[in-house]
Amino acid sequence: WLYAYRTPVGIQKSMAGLARRAKYIDDSQPAFQLFEKNNQLLEDCSRHFLADVVPFAFKKLTDLLEQESF
Repeated sequence: WLYAYRTPVGIQKSMAGLARRAKYIDDSQPAFQLFEKNNQLLEDCSRHFLADVVPFAFKKLTDLLEQESF
């Protein structure tokens, strides 16, 4: 399911599906327009987040595996 989010079209389809299922959302187009408008900011935030979380997760996994071996 995550594979569909790799393209803007996939995200737009996902938002449209959510709008069909959610009683409180009439139209997914405003959300998609906001996504498109802020796409670069979202990408930048994702890159910064991943730059921090990947080494953290690797260290945590390494620490946990070392604890398991004792």
